[in-house]
Amino acid sequence: MSVNSHRSRSRKTLIWQSMILCIVLLAAACTNGDSSGDATSTGSAGYAGYGVAGSGYSGGEGYTEEEIGVGLLVDEYLADRFGSDLTRYRTYEESWEADEAADNEFGSLSVEARDRAFFEQTVQLVFFAAGEAMPPAVESVVAILRQAFYDSLDLCSVRDEWPDFPLYLFENDRYYSTSEDQYESFLARSRMTADEFLDLRHECYKFAASYPALDRDYRDELMQTRRDYYLEVLRLWIRDHPERVVSMTYEQSVNHPYQDYVREICRASDDPQECARSEGVILE
Repeated sequence: MSVNSHRSRSRKTLIWQSMILCIVLLAAACTNGDSSGDATSTGSAGYAGYGVAGSGYSGGEGYTEEEIGVGLLVDEYLADRFGSDLTRYRTYEESWEADEAADNEFGSLSVEARDRAFFEQTVQLVFFAAGEAMPPAVESVVAILRQAFYDSLDLCSVRDEWPDFPLYLFENDRYYSTSEDQYESFLARSRMTADEFLDLRHECYKFAASYPALDRDYRDELMQTRRDYYLEVLRLWIRDHPERVVSMTYEQSVNHPYQDYVREICRASDDPQECARSEGVILE
């Protein structure tokens, strides 16, 4: 049995197992970590000794945060956090197509590039878990930003000639995507074309992504607090799991988390050598 036949089910299983593991690890980190400062002493150059081969962090040569792309990983995750589908894309369909294309691209990557992609996907799960385990102070900051995003959407519709433009649905104290009924009803009333609707909605979501409903200095303070939280979470996780870290220059990485994962699957298959060969991985 090849790894391809395992892949869909195994990845789903891995995602859920990793998610549970991340939540447990984050709970431990929040209990034992020092939230008053950085998780590691990085110094002015940002040296953290991450990703050391062997038994883990040993204080020897490792990667800097810049080499790992720590800040980039956080910023990418937080970019357009609320309504990101419609901020980055004109329609939900375009967003889904982009996700599907990214999934399909994974199979064409070199095994070294897959190691980096695998690391980045794991970091996404760590961030997801961090969002479920926020301390109250950070949770309140995120709540303010979320409300400001939807307040900004309201500003966009008010400043336009269509004040009742349906940008979202609010029910039971939660925000949802525009319903099909809202969409059809508005088009009938306004005589706006479907393309005009999609263009305006996209522009309003991009407008709201900068939180114009908030004072700029206050907005920057809130966003920095949120960013600092995710930075600390990632530093804690990397400190405790250096063997899972893959630098941005993945060709020279000392760690190979995806290849290790494939080897584990292939060893349990009917033909381990063929399974590994089909993925470009060498069994050790």
